[in-house]
Amino acid sequence: MGKKNQLNLVFLSASDPLDRKSWSGIYSFMLNELKNNFENVEVIGPIASPFFLRIWLSGIAGFHRLVFNKKYDKLRSKTLSTYYSSVISNRLKKLNTDVIFAPAGSTEIAFLDTSIPICYYSDSSFAQICSYYEEYKGISEWSKSESNQIEKKAIERASACVYSSGWAADFVCNYYHKRKNEVFIVKFGANIIPTKRIEPRDKSQTAEFNILFLGVDWKRKGGAKVLAVFNSLREKGYTVSLTICGCNPDIADENITIIPFIDKNKAEGQQMLESILIQTHIMLLPTEADCTPIVLNEAAAFGIPVIVTDTGGISSQVDHGVTGFLTGNTEDFLQYSELLINDATLYQQMSENALKKYQNELNWTKWGEEIKTIIQNLNSQSS
Repeated sequence: MGKKNQLNLVFLSASDPLDRKSWSGIYSFMLNELKNNFENVEVIGPIASPFFLRIWLSGIAGFHRLVFNKKYDKLRSKTLSTYYSSVISNRLKKLNTDVIFAPAGSTEIAFLDTSIPICYYSDSSFAQICSYYEEYKGISEWSKSESNQIEKKAIERASACVYSSGWAADFVCNYYHKRKNEVFIVKFGANIIPTKRIEPRDKSQTAEFNILFLGVDWKRKGGAKVLAVFNSLREKGYTVSLTICGCNPDIADENITIIPFIDKNKAEGQQMLESILIQTHIMLLPTEADCTPIVLNEAAAFGIPVIVTDTGGISSQVDHGVTGFLTGNTEDFLQYSELLINDATLYQQMSENALKKYQNELNWTKWGEEIKTIIQNLNSQSS
């Protein structure tokens, strides 16, 4: 690690950045890496909403249900954003700040009146996910318009917009017309770091081939497709097991292990997840929609080839035919699984490539180095 930069950085988030349940632990890892790279890092957050504001937002949500039969996105409310700007402005007055780093912070910075350069980091933008995720179809047009206004203002206010994939960065340039020299791509790291050296996997050394499904949303992440692939492999005579981690589907099978929840805030949870990943041969993720799922980086950290839907920004994380396979239908998931089971040489090569991908691109140290450069340049430009 190089010498720490001496500029004064503020890490801004309404969520608790120390809680590893917040944004899958991404805030926590980002904050830790920024502290590794900058001598002076102050945190503004978490920011609690006062009782009257929560009542007000609940009232608006009730109005939308009653009148439009639609949901209201309370987290992207203009009222909430205005409140955040007031709180943040008051806290900034007490600090000597050179640059603000705001991860997933559109609501926090949209109405923030400051001359301090802002580095806004996200995995997508509202207009992109609004037409991408099924859950946003239930939001009222009024709420969508308000949410998009907040996103637009946040992007305009930010001196640098940084995204975890080319998919997200390109959209912001094309849809929000952000200048390309103010848009950057810096990939996520992995939210579980191996405690010991991981060697490339040698499938020939084990009698059973272990498949992992890791995700909270069984439906959207394609859990049913994973189960169909697993059952087909069993029917074909392959000795395979399946671990389902993060959710609890109603399945009873002696060859399937279900772990509904792992608390990453606790050391035991970290150890359990590491143990699961060490024993995993391939990860299947037939997701319907995802920006840049962090579990793919975690698979790479443990040398696990992945078979995943080619959607969202996933192609920034997985190199097709090199670290895993990108595809779109269940039949391909089955065929690629069989290929990796049957071809030990190919499997080991993909495992080696996955580890290299993690070591060269998908780790928080690399993320920190690249973010540090962007933040230093913002500070130099404003001086």
